[in-house]
Amino acid sequence: GSERHANELVALNATLRDVSGELDVPRLLRILTERAITLLGAGGGSLGLYDETRAELVLAVNIDPAQDLTGTYLKPGEGVMGHVMDTLEPLIVQEYQNWPGRLPGASSNLHSVIAVPLMVGGRMLGVIGLGHYEAERHFAPADLRLLNLFAGQAAITIENARLYAGVQQLAVTDGLTALTNFRHFMELARREFERARRYHRPLTLIMLDLDRFKQVNDTWGHQAGNQVLRGLADRMKLSLRD
Repeated sequence: GSERHANELVALNATLRDVSGELDVPRLLRILTERAITLLGAGGGSLGLYDETRAELVLAVNIDPAQDLTGTYLKPGEGVMGHVMDTLEPLIVQEYQNWPGRLPGASSNLHSVIAVPLMVGGRMLGVIGLGHYEAERHFAPADLRLLNLFAGQAAITIENARLYAGVQQLAVTDGLTALTNFRHFMELARREFERARRYHRPLTLIMLDLDRFKQVNDTWGHQAGNQVLRGLADRMKLSLRD
């Protein structure tokens, strides 16, 4: 009743209290998955992020006692999490091994599965799913309600961390070439110079100049010049280490 609901909210608050300050996205996703597993007393869990370019779900975190499926892509409707991605509706599946939509590669001792979408402002960021591995354990409607509340807060936390990462990236990246911008390059160069001096190691600086680049701009315009710069930057990124 209301007492159980109050206890759930206290547990939820305790679970999420110190997570909102975590801004490293991969670490945050793992922490959120671990907290959801603990909150519902599950045996394992996964957090999938929606990949807009592929319109699929990629398992960013997979905590499974039987196998590690991290990095696996799920198509809409594939498995419980793919089903939730497709419908945007929470789902509980009891007796997972007998469920027609189960994944062929899923663990053979997975019995009860629950999954809910991670939504922010009507937009799906991903799906979080949990599983029980003992035959006598089942997820109940109260678990679904609690995981839904968790997912609502988790989605906001993920969105904030992603926005922060994007701002950080913009601050150090040139908008045209996606290479390090001048200010950040000078900071990195200073650090490398100090490291080379401290450890008495040689340091080499290579400067590149594009021949007749002005002619490209004058003949075909600055749009063509931008394409040349982007092309050179891409070649450098493919040829060199980070």
